[in-house]
Amino acid sequence: MKLKNSMKNKYTDFARQYIAEHPEYLRDPDQLAFRLKIIGIPDKYIKDIVVEATKHAPHPIVPLSTPQQAMGKSHTLLFLVFYFIALAVMLAFIFFVPTQKREKEIIYVIPKPVVQNDTPLPTSPSGGLVRKVYANELPVKMEKVFSYPVKDIKLGPSIRPKREVVGFIPYWVIGSFDKLRVEQLTSANLFGIEPDGEGNIIITDAQGSADQGWAMWNNPKLPSVIDTLKKKQVRTNITIKMFSNRRMEAMLSSTDAQKKLISNIVYMVGSKNLDGVNLDFEYVGTPSESARNGFTNFVGALNTELKKEFPTASLTIDTYASSGVGNDLFDLPTLAHVVDTFIIMGYDFHTPYTAPGPVAPLTGEQSIVGYLANYLQRVPAEKIILAVPYYGYDWVISDPSPGTTGILSYADIVGTNAFNNLQWDSASGTPWYQYVDGQNKTHKVYFDNVRSLGLKYDLVNERNLKGIGVWAVGYEGTNSELEQLISQKFGY
Repeated sequence: MKLKNSMKNKYTDFARQYIAEHPEYLRDPDQLAFRLKIIGIPDKYIKDIVVEATKHAPHPIVPLSTPQQAMGKSHTLLFLVFYFIALAVMLAFIFFVPTQKREKEIIYVIPKPVVQNDTPLPTSPSGGLVRKVYANELPVKMEKVFSYPVKDIKLGPSIRPKREVVGFIPYWVIGSFDKLRVEQLTSANLFGIEPDGEGNIIITDAQGSADQGWAMWNNPKLPSVIDTLKKKQVRTNITIKMFSNRRMEAMLSSTDAQKKLISNIVYMVGSKNLDGVNLDFEYVGTPSESARNGFTNFVGALNTELKKEFPTASLTIDTYASSGVGNDLFDLPTLAHVVDTFIIMGYDFHTPYTAPGPVAPLTGEQSIVGYLANYLQRVPAEKIILAVPYYGYDWVISDPSPGTTGILSYADIVGTNAFNNLQWDSASGTPWYQYVDGQNKTHKVYFDNVRSLGLKYDLVNERNLKGIGVWAVGYEGTNSELEQLISQKFGY
């Protein structure tokens, strides 16, 4: 009897702390009963706890239904997912965490709406910090990408690659998914969902419009996209992206925020039956030691919780090519113990806010070959994927000014017949071309083609890396030569 009373008291104490954090549920006893069920309170204790909690509630109370009625009103897939996650968490708190510490340790898994009102980092050449990677925030007009005529080229059939081929599918590509070539992918990263500094998922921007990543997540077409990928044996992951130093520092300095974000991520994976998580945290500059340690701890905790719920799930991290040198957010040797794969963003060595130059130089003073050598000293080759660009940048060199540099997909470049004026930069192992527009302005374009990508794929094979990544799937348009190159370099 003493044991039973002790158990009831512990469950009651746990429930009281939860209710204290969520007084809004006191308005509706049925809703409160449902929430208590979610966090793992046994049915036999729920009614007494609800009656006690609502006895002195300051708001009008709706009569309490029977437990069966209460559950019948709210029995959804959300409940099933939350129930099993929360039950495991709750039991751990009851038996392993002292009562007086529980208030700070409770994980809340219900995302709340967040308005994105972050002030962007300075991005002008003289305005302070400048982001290293821009391509993942520069949407390409996909209707134009697929508008070019199909070239009459006779090529052999595609072959399933023996190495990993990871394709990033940004939110602006989802609408053209039916036209994408995904047969050669081994996994796809849906890009991307963004959290705030408190671990909540951002669903609305400062203007009140839906965040683009959140809109992708709720796109009615997304379930069929995921289903198609899975039928083609493509593992499907969600990318969690964070590009704000301020948000990262806030989240990484708060244990509660990290736990909330982890809970949200695990829930999202389960809710759409995904295969894993890709983290794209792009800190600009040198982070504090506490932020660096916070990121390492966060990734370790996420890996533990993710694998606990989904043992076959994968966890990957996107890093800069220069991360192998150190002094950024990624403690590579430590992270290598808790991360399945590191995706090196082998592009944006030159960006819209630098002078014209190779986007993805294979060789040279600052190049993929040089940085990879440093990287391999910290991470095993079998955990490294080299991501390559299916795009280039178009600089106006006769009259340079901020905002004039644009991004061009591979399909855009091929569609302009630029190959008639193609040059080769032997120092970097990449192509480029120059042209004059209708306003008599001279442009210079650096990009990657079959030749330069082939050299990068040779490097992947020589160093026995895990595979390649592509930013972004669909940028090749109707052109099949890049797909054939993958078959040639990585086919069985």
